[in-house]
Amino acid sequence: MDACTVTTPDAITAFAVPNPNCSSQSQSVFSGLLLVAGDHGAHGVFDDRAQQNSYEVWADLNRSWLGIATVLGTCAGLFFALKSRS
Repeated sequence: MDACTVTTPDAITAFAVPNPNCSSQSQSVFSGLLLVAGDHGAHGVFDDRAQQNSYEVWADLNRSWLGIATVLGTCAGLFFALKSRS
């Protein structure tokens, strides 16, 4: 068996633990992927459609306050609805 050959149970740890006996093993599977410089945002036809703000992101970040406001608004609506009945 070659020093670089990995059996199936060890296949997961093969990339996590460097093998000093293997000269062809890469130091990192993702080496060089994060070194690309420049703006990685939307370009081309997407530039015209891109927005700075998103109501969905704002609602997700403020969902506790939106939940409290919904409960309070529902309680106030029920209070005034039941008050006008009597």
